[in-house]
Amino acid sequence: MSKITTELVHLPSSGLPGAPAPYLSCRVAGPKGAPLLLFLHGFPEAAFVWDALLAHFGDRYRCVAPNLRGYPGSYSPSEVKAYRANVVLGDLIGLIQQQAAIPDTPAAAVIAHDWGGALAWGLAAVAPHSMQRLVILNAPHPGLFLAALRDDPAQQAASSYMNGLRQPDIEGDLAADDFARMWPFFERFGGATWLTPALRAQYREAWSHGLTGPLNYYRASPLHPPTSPTDSIHTLQLPDALLHVNVPTSVVWGEADTALPPSLLDGLAAYVPDLHITRLPHASHWLLHEAPDAVTQAIEAALARPLTALIDAATLSASLACADHDWLVIDCRFNLGDTQAGEAAYQQGHIAGAHYAHLDRDLSGAKTGRNGRHPLPTEADFNQACQRWGIAPSTRVVAYDDAGGIFAARLWWLLRWSGHAQVQVLDGGWQAWQALSGPVDTAIPLRAASAFKATRRADWVRDADTVGAHLGQPDKQVLLDARAPDRFRGENETMDPVGGHIPGAHNRFFQLNLQAPQGCFKPPAQLKAEFTALLGQATLDAGTLVHQCGSGVTACHNLLAMAHAGLPAARLYAGSWSEWCSDPARPVER
Repeated sequence: MSKITTELVHLPSSGLPGAPAPYLSCRVAGPKGAPLLLFLHGFPEAAFVWDALLAHFGDRYRCVAPNLRGYPGSYSPSEVKAYRANVVLGDLIGLIQQQAAIPDTPAAAVIAHDWGGALAWGLAAVAPHSMQRLVILNAPHPGLFLAALRDDPAQQAASSYMNGLRQPDIEGDLAADDFARMWPFFERFGGATWLTPALRAQYREAWSHGLTGPLNYYRASPLHPPTSPTDSIHTLQLPDALLHVNVPTSVVWGEADTALPPSLLDGLAAYVPDLHITRLPHASHWLLHEAPDAVTQAIEAALARPLTALIDAATLSASLACADHDWLVIDCRFNLGDTQAGEAAYQQGHIAGAHYAHLDRDLSGAKTGRNGRHPLPTEADFNQACQRWGIAPSTRVVAYDDAGGIFAARLWWLLRWSGHAQVQVLDGGWQAWQALSGPVDTAIPLRAASAFKATRRADWVRDADTVGAHLGQPDKQVLLDARAPDRFRGENETMDPVGGHIPGAHNRFFQLNLQAPQGCFKPPAQLKAEFTALLGQATLDAGTLVHQCGSGVTACHNLLAMAHAGLPAARLYAGSWSEWCSDPARPVER
């Protein structure tokens, strides 16, 4: 168990004339430089409620649990406007930047309950770059909560206490008689058998510092049950920027919560495409106290789930510096015109500790002349390659190249197809690593061989016969070709003996996924809009999309871009045009 201390963290000034720089009193555990876990408490609690989790995760992470502004020891302005969400989110962004392993890198996860969860939803929506994962404990999504407060009488009744907490000068009433009106918050929303004398003393100490700050969160929020037919909540519209979350999100919900029923989870997937829900039927709003083991296990599972498809160079550098984690970097540089150039470049210098994967030897199978230029490797051959690299079930793999990710995306897809979800592509690749001045060496690393065993998903691939059988049937198959537009049109074909494309295919040149000049992927929202405009939302939702290209390599780049954008998974026709055109009986369109 890690030692927990209290630290005062000073944050950047807001920049407003005369405004003091905020600061937060934080419970912290774990070494500086380790991946950051940020824990956000709710009302009427404080940072100490996370102590058991800080002690548990502090041996692997830098764990930080702030007392939010207005809470004991933290910056506590008196004005209600100082507790508006956009202001408090500035505190959290500054705290992540200050406590991250390397400045301006994301937290490994933000873990939040109640009011902390309300803030975390907003943080993930407006600053997804600030975190790799989001874990929510009994805190409703703002869009769903707004609808329930406005239209559901049962939710209005369950949340009626919110209007009481918004009243001026209620602090004295709540503090009277040893906070007699505070303790029922625990009992009302699920019972308080867990509330030991020691915990009562901790709450009493926190509340004795004042209740105005905690209550100002309710006063500053536009979300509350309507108090009249003309209440502004009836016409309130939250901007899309606050609703859609493109961060892998795990929700842990105590279903016996009488204030926030599990019905508030209905429709959540429409706002959060990468979503996993853990339901605890016998836990209430106070699940952190009632079911600590189940909550810990759910957070462990959330941290082990697949990361976002991409990782930036700064985050990778910080992660590799934490020796307690099982990370493996694989260099996938390759040149289609000179098949030895990539390996030669690797030998001259690569990310320190990286192994090398050769497109032809490791990421492709044997060619017959009729199965394409880069057929998929057999399961046995790919197992051997992964075993040689030392990929274990817990290994987090990062692939990179120097060509915008086209060869790294092939390894990313092969590993995911084989059942290994813990894989990412380095955004910006070798060039981004060099720009960061990340560690480079020429040594060929030694790593113990693993017992890697693929578990392939047959439904992730399509063969030529299946593609041919579904031509002209958009309800069963929509093809997307990743080649350059001129090759798609049958012009300037230099790699295959026949020019053109499979009849009915759409064209999405893989380089459109990247931003010039840095060669990183476009933002998720932009990619999502572009794929949706090309294919239509109905196609994306129907599960009929099949990616292809010249030989099944750059098609993986479009698959990676879709994953980065949070779009539904699609299939790969790996043989692609090079296989399709090898049979003169197959139709060609130009």
